[in-house]
Amino acid sequence: MNHTIDESNDVLAALKNSSKGRLSYDRNWKEERRTQDIISEVKLKTSAITISPKVSTIASENTKPKSRAKYRVISSPTNEPTNGFNCNLNDDNINNKNEVFINKNSSNKLNESITELDLINYEKQRQELVSQELNKKINNLNTEFNKHKEEFDEELKLIRQKYTLDAIKRINSFADDYKALKDSISNKQMSFEGNSVTASSKLKEIESKQQMLIEEQLRKQTEVRRKQLAIIRSDMLSAITSVEQFCNNLNNVIKNDQYFHLPKQEFNSMNGLLQTIDKLMTKPVLSESDFENAQNLKSNVIRIQKKIVSDIEILKQNINQQKVNQVKPIAEVSAESVIKTNETSSESKTDTMSEFVDIKAFKHYLTLQKQFNDFETSFQTFTNDPRFKQKKNELTLFVKTTINTISCESVDHIRDKLNRLTILFNEKSVEYGGKQISCSQKDGSLNFCISLTTKMFISVSTKQKDISLTMAPIIVLLWSRFPIFGQIFLAHMQDRCPYLVPYYPKRDSAENETNYLIACGFTVAKDGIPESEETFINRMRSLVKLYSAVIQCNIQTNHPHDLKHAWIWVSRLLNLEPRPAITAAVLESFLSITAHKMYRFYGKQFIKLLNFIVSDYLKRIETISPKGTKRQSLVKLQMFCEEFMKKIRRNVNHKDLAPEGLIPDYFFQSTYSFSRGTSFSRQ
Repeated sequence: MNHTIDESNDVLAALKNSSKGRLSYDRNWKEERRTQDIISEVKLKTSAITISPKVSTIASENTKPKSRAKYRVISSPTNEPTNGFNCNLNDDNINNKNEVFINKNSSNKLNESITELDLINYEKQRQELVSQELNKKINNLNTEFNKHKEEFDEELKLIRQKYTLDAIKRINSFADDYKALKDSISNKQMSFEGNSVTASSKLKEIESKQQMLIEEQLRKQTEVRRKQLAIIRSDMLSAITSVEQFCNNLNNVIKNDQYFHLPKQEFNSMNGLLQTIDKLMTKPVLSESDFENAQNLKSNVIRIQKKIVSDIEILKQNINQQKVNQVKPIAEVSAESVIKTNETSSESKTDTMSEFVDIKAFKHYLTLQKQFNDFETSFQTFTNDPRFKQKKNELTLFVKTTINTISCESVDHIRDKLNRLTILFNEKSVEYGGKQISCSQKDGSLNFCISLTTKMFISVSTKQKDISLTMAPIIVLLWSRFPIFGQIFLAHMQDRCPYLVPYYPKRDSAENETNYLIACGFTVAKDGIPESEETFINRMRSLVKLYSAVIQCNIQTNHPHDLKHAWIWVSRLLNLEPRPAITAAVLESFLSITAHKMYRFYGKQFIKLLNFIVSDYLKRIETISPKGTKRQSLVKLQMFCEEFMKKIRRNVNHKDLAPEGLIPDYFFQSTYSFSRGTSFSRQ
């Protein structure tokens, strides 16, 4: 028995010395809020304890109420000793020997055990006590703070009052010093003014005499410079007059298309330089720089004069040489210079003027261009005079706004645009921008408005697609009411598009590419690069459509440019040798607008004209067109002619032959009452 007890003690000592038995217990765990740390330490040390299934089962049974707790130590299956002690005992012996020992000590250990719920309650009580102590201390601190703040505010108030009193005392002392100083200065100033009156009057007298001398000297210099400017202007005017007379004397000699290559813009440039001299002479004071500018203007006029005279002399020599070399060919061709519309000529033509332009059309073109140049010169004073600057801007804005806003909204809309321009050309007041504006023949503003209107119609027609048929009624009615407007419009159109003459510019061997393209109607950018051929052809199409739209308008009486001009233009064009691309483009554009009216008035003759174009003229265009070039214009012309002839053979209605967007004939009836919103789409 004693031996068994000794063995049990040895086992318990061995277990105590093992890692599982080294759990420490801190009796002061309740102090200094160490509860959480102690629980964490216990959890950490007990996490490595392994309980056998049998012990787990016994532990679960001990949880039952009123059951007896039994604990049984299970030996390690590996039979490894713990801390060098051999625990090789069978299970029954260990259970029997230790059961009594565990039961004796279980009651003592239960008394010392503390549950987790007790710990949580204890912590809550501690937190409440600490919170109460903390709130008490905060209240004490707030009380102390408020007390010290009141003391500080009181002291600050006293300090401010002290400094305010000191500042008032200093200001009062400064005011006394300022008053004394002011009195002293006033006394000295009174004595000084008495002495300076005489000196000031003498100084003013000297300054006035000096100013009079300067003005007199400046006036004499201005008179001398004005006389010099008058001499310069006289020389410039003589140069311009001599050039004009020289050209007029050669009108009967110059019957070649080279006249078109003379830069008529240079005549306008000379007149513009002369206007600049006139503007300088109106200045009240002329400086040395003004005189130098006048000298430069004179030099430019002399240079332009020499260039024009030189060009005309070269032209005369070329004409005389052509007369010598081409007397016989001209005599042979003169009898057959015009091709009939129903015949073709297989004979090659000589290099004569009739190959490039009709003689009669050429003379009419020269007359229109001279009239156009004179008209442009007539309002240069109005344009350049600064006194008319505001009026010019108002008229410019009115004309541009009126024409830019033309649209196919209704006949009432078009009638309103026509009436506003008519009122302006009648020199009556028209409302615009909340004020009344008008133009006058006396100051040149009327001619300025007419010229600007023609340019705006042409400009808008090249920028807005399919606007020609909408603008044409306004143009033709303005033409019938103001013939000068129509002449300037036609001259400007032919200047922009020589194919409306019709005329094909001829290129000289000595002429550069850019000048030739300008003569053909190309526009050149500021950097000297001409526009593309596609852009050029599209712009020519737009101008031809605008011209043909004016012709086909059904004005009741006194059409200023009626349908006979359509037949004349087509006949003159077909009498000339075609050119690649441009001939087909302008012919198709013209017929697409006027074909329905030409068929209505000329009937079978117009059908013969179309047959000639399809059977002969298209082949000639195709022959001269280089390989690899675009032939859209040629194909488009052929398709239009064939489609139009098919419609004629089917006896379609005349309205179906008209182009889309055509203004109805009742628009031109003077008795028609236009109601607002009346549409002018094809009926």
